[in-house]
Order: sequence, then C-alpha cells, then structure tokens
Amino acid sequence: MDEHSTPNSQSTPHDSFLDLSEVSDQAIESTISEQEELKSTFVEENERQLEREIKRYEQSIAKLKKIEAKREDESPKDGLNELIDKWRKAAKAASNYVLNDAKLKIYRMGGIEEYRKKQRDSRLRKLRFEYDTSALGELDDFMRSPKYKSLGKAEKEEVEERKRAIERMGEKIEHGEMPGEGSGNGLSKEFSMEELYGQLNLDYDLVYRK
Repeated sequence: MDEHSTPNSQSTPHDSFLDLSEVSDQAIESTISEQEELKSTFVEENERQLEREIKRYEQSIAKLKKIEAKREDESPKDGLNELIDKWRKAAKAASNYVLNDAKLKIYRMGGIEEYRKKQRDSRLRKLRFEYDTSALGELDDFMRSPKYKSLGKAEKEEVEERKRAIERMGEKIEHGEMPGEGSGNGLSKEFSMEELYGQLNLDYDLVYRK
C-alpha cells in the first residue's frame, strides 16, 4: 500500500468535526439564543456590580464629608481629598467597564433607538401596574371602607377628585404617554455614562463632577 494513501476505514481529521450542514436550523438557533442569554446575563450582572460599587462609594464619600466638616486645619482635609480622589478614580474605572459592555448589548439589540424604546415600554408597563394595582386599587379600597363613609361632603369630593386624577393619568399611560417626559431631543445619539447612571439611579455628579 502506498504510504501516502489512506484506508477507507480510517477517518481523517476533517471527518472528526461535525459537518455544519448536518446541524438543524433549530439547533443553531437554540445555541445562538443560549449565547445571547448568557451575554445579556453577564452585562446585567456587571450593571448590578457597578451599582453595588457606587453605592459603597457614595457611603464612603458621605462619611468622609462628615469627617471633613469637623476638621478645621488644612492637612487632614488634604488627606481626605486624596482618599476621595482615589475612590472617584476607582468608580470611574468600574463605570467605563460597564458602559462598554452596555454599549455592546445595545448594539446587539438593534441600536440606541431600539434600546430606548424598550426601556420606555418597560417603564410604561411598570407605571400601568402601579396605577392599576397600587394607587387606584388602594383608593378604591379606601372608598369602600367605613372611614370614607364617615367623611364629610367636601372631604369625599376631594377623594373622588383624587381618584379621577389617577384615572386620567392612567389613561395617558395606557396611550403611551410618560408622566414628566420631555421630547427626548436632548438625548445623545450614543449611550452615555450619564444615561447609564440615570438608569441605575446613581449620582453621576458625585463621581464625574468638575
């Protein structure tokens, strides 16, 4: 037998790999879906980690400010300022890391406009739930209670007006209107650090103030 020939029973390195054509579309889609879910979970965990770090940072700064306010001489203040700067640099480093991951996630979602639309829709769903089950529901319960029945005419009218105001706001939310929402023209074309902090309910100025 020719030393360069290969017996039919012997597999080649290529044969050891699965032919892509043999993989079903469903299997491919399932794998992609799992990968995207893992990436999304990874970014969300990073966001939660940033929130925890910044909260600790805020607490540390608050303590340092209290100490600084009690000191009158300059030298201890200088030391505290250095420590504040150290914490601020650490917070910025963590923020930059999470912002980059967030931008990647937004890109995969279809871009900044699609991302903001989904964020807005999510807030609207939350508001609908709060108005339907919390504000309006609690007021309805109160209006069925003996305490409401014991109120005077003017007080009852005030409660009823409050209910009508909640219902009007609920109708606006149902039609896609966000309370206190501006035109959105001032938003950047890119996802910014300030927007990230706003969504995480963190104090942007505390870390990035001039």
